[in-house]
Amino acid sequence: MTTQTEDIVKDNITRELPCSLNDLEVLKIARAKAKTEAELEELQDEIKDERSAQAARLEAVEKRIEIMGGEIRTGEQRRPVPCYERFVNGTIEVVRKDTSEVIDRRAASLVEAQKVMPMTDAPAADASTLDQAAHMQRGFSEDDDEAPDEGEPESEPKKKRRGKAK
Repeated sequence: MTTQTEDIVKDNITRELPCSLNDLEVLKIARAKAKTEAELEELQDEIKDERSAQAARLEAVEKRIEIMGGEIRTGEQRRPVPCYERFVNGTIEVVRKDTSEVIDRRAASLVEAQKVMPMTDAPAADASTLDQAAHMQRGFSEDDDEAPDEGEPESEPKKKRRGKAK
């Protein structure tokens, strides 16, 4: 191909033109395409995650608005309030410290009922008092209608008769 230099207006220009690919070039492009497809999938997943996060944020804001609307309608707001529990006649009452209002009642568990023992100014029980109490507890049997009176000596245990039925 011969060209005359006087005919050239501009030299060293390039244009995008179709060219045939050899096998190595096809393989190189195929690998690049696979990487780019993976990048696209990654970006789509990121967008999906961002949308989910934004949807969760949107839901949280909507929930806050709903709560505030309820507070405006009722004129009340839920807040942490110091309280205490007290034992009253076999029940546990939850009482607000600021207003002394009973806000909840429930039956006391056995453990709670046992923990609450009346306080006395009496001196600590000695061994004989404890022995007497234990003896009183053992002395009350299923056959007896009543517990033995305190202060009265216990009578002899009743003997059961064994005999023929009449």
